[in-house]
Amino acid sequence: MSCYIIILNYNGWKDTVECLDSIFQTTNIDYKVIVCDNNSKDNSVLYIRSWLDGNLKLTDINPTPFLKQHLNERPPYIYWDREKDIQYNSPLLLVETGDNRGFAAGNNVGIRIALRQIDCDYLFILNNDTVVTRTTIYEGVTKLQEEVNAGICSTNVKYYDNPNQSAWKLAYFNPDTGNEKIVTKGHISLPKYLYKYTGMAFFITRKFIETIGLMNEKYFLYFEELDWTIRSRKKFKILMANRSIVYHKEGATASYQSPLSRFCMLRSRFLFIEEYYPKKIKKIYFLWWLRSIKRFLEGDFAFAFQILKFLIIFPVQKERYTAGYFEYHQKDKLYEK
Repeated sequence: MSCYIIILNYNGWKDTVECLDSIFQTTNIDYKVIVCDNNSKDNSVLYIRSWLDGNLKLTDINPTPFLKQHLNERPPYIYWDREKDIQYNSPLLLVETGDNRGFAAGNNVGIRIALRQIDCDYLFILNNDTVVTRTTIYEGVTKLQEEVNAGICSTNVKYYDNPNQSAWKLAYFNPDTGNEKIVTKGHISLPKYLYKYTGMAFFITRKFIETIGLMNEKYFLYFEELDWTIRSRKKFKILMANRSIVYHKEGATASYQSPLSRFCMLRSRFLFIEEYYPKKIKKIYFLWWLRSIKRFLEGDFAFAFQILKFLIIFPVQKERYTAGYFEYHQKDKLYEK
């Protein structure tokens, strides 16, 4: 039994190195790590390999890292410049995906490789801009083992810069508004709401993937977790492992207020609603027209224009609309529903 940790890197090698430094201090469980690089433009693979080869110290990269104790010896690794359909035996596998097709597609490369390994029972999908404790992986896998029909398990995410503050709480998606809300006591029993886990650090079982399929690659960024949640309803349980702690650098991968993040959040939201709540889509369009007006009145003209442009073009182009932020790819065998 082993847990395979999937880490996606895109122009974030410094964060990835610090993440790996924390992971390889893990105790009490067998694990392997697969790092997938989504065609980074900052020589990420070169720098990650330089650190692995002992030519860089973590303190050279980050003078004030979160953890005070660091690896004396770097883990052995194998480097592939493409996905391969073979077994391998190494603590760390570094794979270049060859293209940036988004969060889901990049992670799917690692997931497929992990599932080809006979010892893979659990997977840990982890953002590269995170740090884990020695027991993070053990606690997450243990929680999955405790429950029958467990499929997904959220971690207890805290802020990297404020370790005592929670960075994520159990949330739900309300199809009537198209928004996510933090769970409060009065909402838990309402069946129409779709509860979600944290997409930045979560565990899944091998059986979950084999039953539900890979991440839906049409979203590029955001809403992958809600898509998996709705596809797995009535089949698997979503759990929370409070003792599985992860420290997250908020917005290090993509600032939530950046034009890219705002566009991807809009695009993924509408793709999700059209897929699973088509009767709600007209109402959601209307609400977002109102939100664009509100943004104008508040003086946030850039976002207001971005919303208006989206509301005009998306109904025509649908999934093909990328606003030039990324390339559009037709769905293929990478997405198994």
